Amino acid sequence: MNRPERPRIVVGYGRSGTTWVLDVLAQANSLRPVFEPMHPDAIPAAAPYAHKYLARNDRDDDLCELLNRYFDSYFHSIWADYRIRTGWLKPRLRHLRSWPQAKAWVNRLNRSKTYYFRYRSQRLREERIVKLIRANMIISWLRENMAARMVFIVRHPAAVVLSQAASPQSWDPYRRLNLYKSDSRLSNAMSSRMRALLSQSLDSIEALTLAWCVENSIAFKQAAESDVPIIHYEDLLENGEAEWPRILAALDLEIMPDSDLIARPSQQTWGEQAKDPALVRRYESWMTRIDPKTAEKIQAILDEALVDVYNVTQALPVGRK
Repeated sequence: MNRPERPRIVVGYGRSGTTWVLDVLAQANSLRPVFEPMHPDAIPAAAPYAHKYLARNDRDDDLCELLNRYFDSYFHSIWADYRIRTGWLKPRLRHLRSWPQAKAWVNRLNRSKTYYFRYRSQRLREERIVKLIRANMIISWLRENMAARMVFIVRHPAAVVLSQAASPQSWDPYRRLNLYKSDSRLSNAMSSRMRALLSQSLDSIEALTLAWCVENSIAFKQAAESDVPIIHYEDLLENGEAEWPRILAALDLEIMPDSDLIARPSQQTWGEQAKDPALVRRYESWMTRIDPKTAEKIQAILDEALVDVYNVTQALPVGRK
């Protein structure tokens, strides 16, 4: 298989605004979005590589072959093209045991239909842009081995934790923490404080926060050493006139998204509510929803892990006003 052209990648932790960035860039520049090809449940072949740690010069021929296939213009899948899980399309007995379960399945089926009609024209575009949310710890490897053009999107841990906590089936933190603990090379790459936290008994909020710390601390380091722009979601909303050009330059794109497109929230996240442009600027809304105990737990993990780029007393990164 011939190596595809240098891939354009938006990389970031789950629930950090990467879908919004992907769709804005794809719409403005007529690109085909390739959605989360490393999702371990939607694309099983990617499961061994989700949340994997690799240093810049590590060799992994199997991952190279897999990603070359995903980045190739001939790659198509129901998930990557339409953001539809095939399991949503097949009713099973467990979906029909009660009215609420049946209703939930019908809602997923209707959502799949909406996604199909929304994204079907985009899959015909030739140039691609890829979103990866389980690849934070292979940023430098992607840069070195795939010659990737990349940006790294990061968002306030409190906003991310609250969002993931609302969907525990999709964002089981203990599954990820067990992956980290089983990876000796990752253990050597993380701080002793994070290794100590991994050995502790944590509740779900603490575990979600620690997972954010592990993956994003590695991503910060790898992005910096590989000259990958670090884009704070909050800065993108507060100072877009400076941040969007950085993204375009890193990805070799020419067309700046217009203000109306930027002001439109993610349709995938908000659905019909995406018609309200005020939603996209509510990056601080988590501060009105977080209770003091949850805030205390999140901050305690950040402090213990020595992660000081964010704290729970402000919505913007530390040092911003």
